[in-house]
Amino acid sequence: MKLGLDDYVIKSPRHYARLPVAARTCLDRSKVRARAIRSETRLAALLENIHLGVLRMSLEGELEEANRAF
Repeated sequence: MKLGLDDYVIKSPRHYARLPVAARTCLDRSKVRARAIRSETRLAALLENIHLGVLRMSLEGELEEANRAF
């Protein structure tokens, strides 16, 4: 689970009742991840297309990322 597994169902008839819940949880998390990726993509496109320099720096003052206008 620590490496990214969403859920699991033990292969035993008494655990099969959990299958719909596990499937729904997985689908819901997948939708959330897809929305996050879409938002991130839209933000990246916006930042690349504006004519204003935008940058992100670490707390130590190191440049982490910047758009082309910067």
